[in-house]
Amino acid sequence: MHPPLTDIPIGAYMLVAAFDVASYAGQSQGWAREVYRPGTFVIIAGAVVSLLAAFTGWWDWRHSTESGTQARRTANAHAWTMLSVTALVLADIALRTLDDEWQDAGRHHRSAPAEPQPVEGDAEAQGGARNQQPPQHAQRLRPGEGDHVLGPRRHR
Repeated sequence: MHPPLTDIPIGAYMLVAAFDVASYAGQSQGWAREVYRPGTFVIIAGAVVSLLAAFTGWWDWRHSTESGTQARRTANAHAWTMLSVTALVLADIALRTLDDEWQDAGRHHRSAPAEPQPVEGDAEAQGGARNQQPPQHAQRLRPGEGDHVLGPRRHR
């Protein structure tokens, strides 16, 4: 059961690398943030499946290798390597989700300021004429404008 489960995290980690490279290459473009965010979901999914792979790997290690054999030493080296990779993946997930840009990524525009409401006596004070100017709205930012794609690099 262990070998097939390992394909999903490996594929997820490769996709995340491709998303991050594309996001970095296009960091001045609006679409770059839209490539970075899915990478976070993919790496989280890969990490969840890797927990299942780790459990089934431990089960295989415990029941299929004898202590003191070359097979057990190889399995131990594999386990330590995968634990190190898991630590790196968890650190990557933490950096991605704790980044304040990630939390604000869904807010691509500034909200419009409240428009001043006419005061009851204004129309009479102006001789019955009302202010006919269109309302002033805040300037909208394009998605990704002002965002830096890869985490902690901020030049604001």
